[in-house]
Amino acid sequence: MSYLISAVRNPVPGKTQQLLKTVVSDFQNNIGRGIVTLGPTGIIIGNTPVESADALEKMHDAFLQGDHPAAASLAKQEADCSEPIRFLIREIVAQVDPSKRPSDPKYMQRFIMQSKPGEAVDLLDALLKNHEVSGGSFNITAIAGNPGRLIMTRPLAHFNEVRKATEMKALREDFKSRGGVDMFQHAASVEGRVARIVYINLD
Repeated sequence: MSYLISAVRNPVPGKTQQLLKTVVSDFQNNIGRGIVTLGPTGIIIGNTPVESADALEKMHDAFLQGDHPAAASLAKQEADCSEPIRFLIREIVAQVDPSKRPSDPKYMQRFIMQSKPGEAVDLLDALLKNHEVSGGSFNITAIAGNPGRLIMTRPLAHFNEVRKATEMKALREDFKSRGGVDMFQHAASVEGRVARIVYINLD
């Protein structure tokens, strides 16, 4: 099982550009692989892939011991944040097929789904089925420790490709026409978010 560490930063008013430059520089010079996005409210999220649970645990150990190479940079970043940086661990359940990913994506669209009580497995199965029939057109991740909270993510080349709320029915019907299923019937809530990609390196 591989993972994503999502670091969520809320900039101090007037510090968004400065913080964004610091985060992108950190990815360019120290982290390498990952994605940095800027949300419409100014939230900056850095997503770092981690190959295994063992690698994730070693990273935790290094932070606790105070010798992780990113510790100094994160402390500098927090000086420009309105609150401490929040970290989320997400299990990577399924990934976008490379052939479905734009060569230069500019936006990231996410659908954050909370399953109905007792239907976490049904929601996951439905997402996996639709991932299969669509040829791997989106990512699926799950919040570690909360299997009922699933995130469907897809990179987009242009903003006009963003799936609008009025098109959700069409999305459902498209999956069903390909042999997929209605995943939304298992969701208690669905929240859509769109962010601009400011750094991406998946090699």
